Amino acid sequence: SLGLDEELGPLEGVSAALVEAVVDKLGRLESILQQLPGKRFWGSSLLIFFDGGAAQEGNLGSCMSSVRVKIIDFANFQDIGGDVPDLEYLCGISNARVFLQELLHGRPLDSPPANQLVPPPPAEVQDLEQENARQLFKDAKTTLLGFMCDDDAEDDEGHLVSNAQTISGATGRTLLREIAPRHMVIPEGCDTGDRSPSNSMGSLFG
Repeated sequence: SLGLDEELGPLEGVSAALVEAVVDKLGRLESILQQLPGKRFWGSSLLIFFDGGAAQEGNLGSCMSSVRVKIIDFANFQDIGGDVPDLEYLCGISNARVFLQELLHGRPLDSPPANQLVPPPPAEVQDLEQENARQLFKDAKTTLLGFMCDDDAEDDEGHLVSNAQTISGATGRTLLREIAPRHMVIPEGCDTGDRSPSNSMGSLFG
């Protein structure tokens, strides 16, 4: 239990050291993300792990050296350009640090100081970013196929929905990497001429 299910009070020993280590690593991750303008980590998660056996044995050194904080699940990662970092992701990391610090000092987790919490970015900002990502996906699809059909403007939403229905759930550049090596999706009624799919990933993403 590492002392986390006992009566509320400041954490001590290995439990305190663990939370402090995670808070520190989240702070470092936050600093890195602030230096990545235009990158959006939509749908990704944070994986936090450590050697629980060493923690229960009270082996502080081994436990601390095992603490890791990783970003996982990159299927929906997108580079939308611009000079603004992922404010949504930064909001989550910053607020996670606040709650962990409250836990560290034995304060109730249901009411952290409001002035310490970072508000999420306005919904309009998120909508605009997603629209930019959608447009980038359209442009990438155009580059991949090398042509656009006359009915694309009318049936654009239909094609986007169809392309999004993959086994892995990937979108954006990840989706392009999945379909590029062997396949070229050609909407019905389009004249492809002598075009053929390319097996060279370098020609598409080099």
